[in-house]
Amino acid sequence: MIAITVGTSKNTILSHFETTGACEELRDWMDRQVAEKVTYIAFPFLNSQSRHVEVEQHIMGERRHHRSFIGFKKPAPVAYIRDFIYAIIYGIRFARGADILVTGDCLLAVAGIVLRYVGITKRVIYYMIDYTPIRFHNRLVNATYLWMDRTACRYADQVWPLSEQMIAARFEDGRITPEAVNWQVVPYGNHPVQADSAPGISRCHVAYMGGLSREKGADLFVPIAQQLVARGIDVQFIVIGDGDYREELREQAMTAGILDRFDFKGYVEDVGEALSTLACCGVAIAPYNPHDTNSPTPYADSGKLKLYLGCGVPIVLTDLPSIASTIAAKGAGLIADHSAEDIAEKIYSIITADDYDDYRKQARCLGAEYSWDAIFTRAFEGLPA
Repeated sequence: MIAITVGTSKNTILSHFETTGACEELRDWMDRQVAEKVTYIAFPFLNSQSRHVEVEQHIMGERRHHRSFIGFKKPAPVAYIRDFIYAIIYGIRFARGADILVTGDCLLAVAGIVLRYVGITKRVIYYMIDYTPIRFHNRLVNATYLWMDRTACRYADQVWPLSEQMIAARFEDGRITPEAVNWQVVPYGNHPVQADSAPGISRCHVAYMGGLSREKGADLFVPIAQQLVARGIDVQFIVIGDGDYREELREQAMTAGILDRFDFKGYVEDVGEALSTLACCGVAIAPYNPHDTNSPTPYADSGKLKLYLGCGVPIVLTDLPSIASTIAAKGAGLIADHSAEDIAEKIYSIITADDYDDYRKQARCLGAEYSWDAIFTRAFEGLPA
């Protein structure tokens, strides 16, 4: 087996970046292990604020930074080609001698496999962050994506899917056989909030963290708030995140005369600040739209759900994420239909419950099972010798 050893390991991460996710948490965890060298190469998504490829290096406590000369995000096909070329060039330049190279998607994993072939890195891990049956509507582009995914699964030293459903879907569609893949589940994690400070908790504060889109149920926020206000609840929606639906959501709240019931935090860069905000809320929601046939949620592992649990906040969610049944069975939340009426009913049920403190206790207990430290320690212990 192989593990991160203090002061002796060199590790590189290639990832597309929009907001803090699993690869960024892995970077920070490696840094906390005082690895000899951690190199993080971030490629901008199409909707990222940055246009350049960014390189961060932590070498025995010293910080170094580099930015690509070429900076653009569109047209998308050209940007992906640029990313592949930069992954090779920057891998040779910054990742030479890496013990482990972790890649956050199949395009970068294929680049990593090339780098391993020419001797730049010793091992390549394909961190499988998402899956949808049809990733791109352009058939040629989608076929290329599927080929890269198959290649990454087959030739990476190990594949880390966020959930068993994610890798099983690839086996079921016949793209690759289980015998061809060395894999272990490495799910999203959290940073458990240690203290549950009761005086700071407001049961009537409803938290949502993540992208604002219809797919994720943002179109239900205003009707849910209206339902709760009608029940006499002094509700306040705490919305952490941003997205294309934000302005429409604001207009809906203004038209309904309840804009004062919404606190739009936007993207909160400081994770500690976001966690402190979540921990003071009475309930959190995840109203994923189950009617989106191409949604990645049934196969993926929702990061925000783990954050909610780590903060000890009970959850009301639709029965789409794979963890939904576990949350309900453990008493850490309730499953609702994808309707404002039922979601509001479940929120009301939790925040007015006599055993409300038990909901928080169960959420915290479940969340403790998903700390990033525990997840990454198990992942590296599970690497083949």
